[in-house]
Amino acid sequence: MTSLRTKLKLHLLQAKRKQSGFTLVELMIVIVIVGILSATALPNFLNTRSKAEAGSLIGTMTGFAKECATNAIMGDTSSLSGLPSTITVTAAGGGTVCSAGATIANTTAFTAGEVVGLRCGVNSSGAAQQAVAASTTCTLTVDEDGGITGAWS
Repeated sequence: MTSLRTKLKLHLLQAKRKQSGFTLVELMIVIVIVGILSATALPNFLNTRSKAEAGSLIGTMTGFAKECATNAIMGDTSSLSGLPSTITVTAAGGGTVCSAGATIANTTAFTAGEVVGLRCGVNSSGAAQQAVAASTTCTLTVDEDGGITGAWS
């Protein structure tokens, strides 16, 4: 009985020593799983950056639209607190006359599909205008009363 117990202990010790690492098959499976996860996650990360840049640009355009709305409300068509009547929207790549009836739009179109879900102001009914997969241009319009409306095209 002690001989059997000794042999069992010896066998268990040898078995523990043999299982000290991963096999090549296990490592290959892990590498394949990591590769699949990377391939599916990478496009989402790239779109996040493009969406953030587009959101920043729309924010800049909205700021200029608010300045134009203030100008329209105050009735000052020549200047806005010392600013010239024509403000260049450098982020949008174009310019706008900062007065009632101004139209502010991104002149370089966004890549369709990268801006899905971003808001471009509201329409005349007050409903939020969110980009869909085909949206490429956000246009903000300031009316005579200083109201700002937006639309995607």
